[in-house]
Amino acid sequence: MLSDALTNGVNMSNEGKRDRDARLFTQLDGCWGSHHSLMIYVVQEIYQLSRSQARSMSGNTSWFAYAGIPVLVSALQSFVIEYECFLSSDRSCLKPLARSGLGRLVELLATRYHVQGNLLDEANDLIEVRNEMIHPVPLPTGTADNWPRYLRRVKDLGLAQSTGQATDYIFSDQLASHRLFAWSCRVTRDLFQHVASSNREKSLMQQVFVDQLTRIGFESDLALWPAAAMPAAQRNPESD
Repeated sequence: MLSDALTNGVNMSNEGKRDRDARLFTQLDGCWGSHHSLMIYVVQEIYQLSRSQARSMSGNTSWFAYAGIPVLVSALQSFVIEYECFLSSDRSCLKPLARSGLGRLVELLATRYHVQGNLLDEANDLIEVRNEMIHPVPLPTGTADNWPRYLRRVKDLGLAQSTGQATDYIFSDQLASHRLFAWSCRVTRDLFQHVASSNREKSLMQQVFVDQLTRIGFESDLALWPAAAMPAAQRNPESD
């Protein structure tokens, strides 16, 4: 009976994936609307809670980052899908999303929307932070400061909730960072901008969603923290 239950669970999981892929590539009956806008609204609400908690604790500690950052990535994927399906019946460019893993979203950002350099690295780091939050492995990282080596760029930007010492908090506590949440909002906004600007016919109508992300208010928070947390184009070279 246990084996039957496991088999049924696997089949249901595969069925869900097939259903989502069918919606990507087949124009099915029914209606659809803006999902990513709702996700941004949810992030706006969570962000205010995160800011309040950070101010009332260490100035940065926020467990609301665990709620907000995964929703940001969901909003980004939704925006890409909706953007490509708006005023267009050709969905072939979305094929990478039918493969497993959000790494394929980064691939699409690079090949279709020409995201390059630092922002592409940030997109990959953002998705890996999201993965650590929703697929947790709460065991030692094998490093002295309890931060995984493959995410070192993120900590080097000063985004973790860290003691600043060689021996640091456990990894999950370091992720509970309002700075990390603010940076994630900025990265997502910049990625939205690349997508929205990729097609002249759509860009004006889609800019409103880029502006919606900006209104979250993360820029004023990032201005209080190290310049490294800002986009490369906005850094003062003398401070690097």
